[in-house]
Amino acid sequence: MQTVFRSLFIHGVGEQTSDFADDARRNLRVACNARGKALFATQVHWAKLADKYETRFLADAALRGSNANMTQKLVVSTLADALMYTTSTTLRPACFRALDQQFDLVGNRGTIFAHSLGGLIATDWLRERPGIRDVRLVTLGCNIGLFNLDRTFVPVPQLLVPGRWINVFSPRDMLGFPLGIDPTLRHVQDVAVGVGGWFRGWTGLAHTQYWNDDDLWSKTLPKLLGI
Repeated sequence: MQTVFRSLFIHGVGEQTSDFADDARRNLRVACNARGKALFATQVHWAKLADKYETRFLADAALRGSNANMTQKLVVSTLADALMYTTSTTLRPACFRALDQQFDLVGNRGTIFAHSLGGLIATDWLRERPGIRDVRLVTLGCNIGLFNLDRTFVPVPQLLVPGRWINVFSPRDMLGFPLGIDPTLRHVQDVAVGVGGWFRGWTGLAHTQYWNDDDLWSKTLPKLLGI
């Protein structure tokens, strides 16, 4: 019987479409098939939960004299996601409910791939779900450190086992960092990678290139995860 690699994808801040992880899934599926495994993949597209509030804010601002230009839209679509998640009573529970629904399909031995703010969402959710065991987490361009400058991050019990949490980051990523900076996260396996090719990979824009980097999903991650 063919072994199934079960995975769940969570995106980060900004405008996101429902196909955000399509390239990653395609490459990971090829890698799994080459090793005699099947891939089951699902995702949490939480941006749609926040977009309506941000759209309303920009529309109200425009009615009161704001230009609502592209710069404002870019800032709001990124900054507001993080602010809403950490401060509102709406977005965080909605994200958790979406995760509950999708993780039911993946099961306890699944692997979560979470980009940017998605890493914080995933760890917060796991901390409140102690019944979930044997899960693996792969964070990509993770910025938990920016939300943990005072070093008060509470370790996630399910992820304390070495090898259970892998943090992949590009050294030039403007928002992704090694997690071992924090002594409470020394059990995390930090892995520096190059993503984005010769142009974006050499700039802070590397932060946007994890999902569609072919080598990362077809070679690096399968090796790290022992697929």
